[in-house]
Amino acid sequence: MSDARLVRKNRLLLLVLLGAAPLGCATAEMAVTEPPVTLTVSVDRDAYKIGDPLIAAIGVKNDADDDLVLTGLSHETLQFTVGSRTTSMRVQREPVRPERLQVEPRELKPGESYERRFVFTRATEEEGECVLLVSFRGAAVGGKLIDQAIYAVPASYRVTDEVGLKRDPGNGMILKEQAVEIAAREAGIPAEAAKAVLVPLGGSGLATWVIMMREKAPDGTEVKRTVQVDPYLGTVRPVRPKSSKANGSTEMGATNGDEAGERR
Repeated sequence: MSDARLVRKNRLLLLVLLGAAPLGCATAEMAVTEPPVTLTVSVDRDAYKIGDPLIAAIGVKNDADDDLVLTGLSHETLQFTVGSRTTSMRVQREPVRPERLQVEPRELKPGESYERRFVFTRATEEEGECVLLVSFRGAAVGGKLIDQAIYAVPASYRVTDEVGLKRDPGNGMILKEQAVEIAAREAGIPAEAAKAVLVPLGGSGLATWVIMMREKAPDGTEVKRTVQVDPYLGTVRPVRPKSSKANGSTEMGATNGDEAGERR
């Protein structure tokens, strides 16, 4: 199936699933003029283990002959749906983000593009062939608001039957024992020699696992070391307790930026 046909097919599917149009309006929807904006989505890997973080890059290109103004690319203007390529399963998913998120409008000249990346912790929960479907509302061309949703060609990926990271099914954060295991494995010590505490990151609504470990030095003495494990990405970083007011988080946070886990 061509990209154009796939876009049209998934546009209609999303309209029905996400409530953007009532059932029975397929004919009217197909007659809508294509907006002068291209929305793209790509994922960072072709295959994931169950529980692996998925990083999606969302891009917008101005195809108009006039300036395009974006109100922002965020959870407020983007809608993400994870679906199966082999079943009817469809579920909306939000990226990791601070509770208070401020995104500034951005102007794109004709032909210009803008991209942001988002981290998802609940897009790899089940084995199978999957797709990430994305729609966007929040742009104006020549001072006129585009009042229809814009859809991207879905990004395909596969989730294997192997477990990568064990996560809380409610909030998507990796479990305490998983955080301890990650830190202990990197340090080369038994997991029993490490303890974990979940530390909030200011008032952002995000958190980080702080792991306290006891190691044996070459002379036989005990050495204490503290690291943090990102509960969203599963990465290990040193603890930097110095405060930072940017986005209401601290430097201890492993995921900073307007959208947590986002990469500009």
